[in-house]
Parts: sequence; C-alpha cells; structure tokens
Amino acid sequence: MLLESEKTQATDQDFISILLSRGDKPTGGYTIQIENFAWLESYPVKFLFQVNFTDPGEGVMVTETLTNTLVLVPIGKLITGEYKIEIPIVQYIHDIDEEGNPYYTQILTFAPVIWKETLTIIKPEDSTPSRSFEVILNGNEAPDLTIHVDLTNGLTEDESKKIAEAAFIRTLE
Repeated sequence: MLLESEKTQATDQDFISILLSRGDKPTGGYTIQIENFAWLESYPVKFLFQVNFTDPGEGVMVTETLTNTLVLVPIGKLITGEYKIEIPIVQYIHDIDEEGNPYYTQILTFAPVIWKETLTIIKPEDSTPSRSFEVILNGNEAPDLTIHVDLTNGLTEDESKKIAEAAFIRTLE
C-alpha cells in the first residue's frame, strides 16, 4: 500500500478511493478481509481499518498462478484538510485438519503491524495542472508496476486509465 509514487494529495473535486493490496503472490489462497472500518471525526479526521490477511498453509490446495489480492474502498469526495489513514493488520494461516475441516491460526508478532498514511485534500486552484498522471496497477513496491502516462499525445485521462486497467486485467488472465 505505501508506495513512493502513491497519490497522497487530491482536490476536493476528486472522488477518493483507498486501495489495499498485498502485492504479487506466487499462488492463490492469499486473502484480504476488512473486518471493520471507522471514520473517526477528530482533527485530523482518521480512517481506521481493521484488516485480516490470510495466507495458505502448507498442503492447502491453491491456484498455481501469480495473484494480487486487493480491495478498493470507495470513500467519496472530501472537504479540504488532512486525513490520517491507519490500518492495523492481523495475520492468519489457513490450514486443513485430518478430517478436511478448515482452521485458522493467528500469526503472533512482537509489535503490531500497522500501515499508516496521510492524505491531504486541497482546493483545485491550489493544485498544479499536469499533462500526465500515474496509474498504480499494484500495491507492491516494484517500480515496474507503475505506469507513467503522457497525456500530450491526445489521449484523455479516462481513455488512458481504461487502457491501463485493461493491460492490468490482461496480465492476470
């Protein structure tokens, strides 16, 4: 989730969504579950998620393909200001017992795993117009998974996003 190229500033005219991703995994069986979400009215406002990650245990049947589990959380338009995003993560291993029943074992850590980020919403006139934008195809830190799109070639931003999404979906097939 926390990439150097992620967008942490938007205008009050933008529709905000938060993308949670585990990054590329070598097989299926990796899940993200949003257990709880709270919009805490404080200063700054805090978006607090409680998220569970589940990994497949040894011997659990999974799809043998590259996967990227992600969740897109639509938030909507926000008023100007600063917003804190906090995501405590609880991790589990999914296993199957001798009788074929699934069970989950929590992975205990010495310190809590918490992803944090700050989002700043500004007025449109405060932002510098750009002829390019980036589409994050994936939540992991691999720089080759961020596409820089040049809008000076006549494509609109919407057309470019559709092309990028189609390329991303095509790579998953």
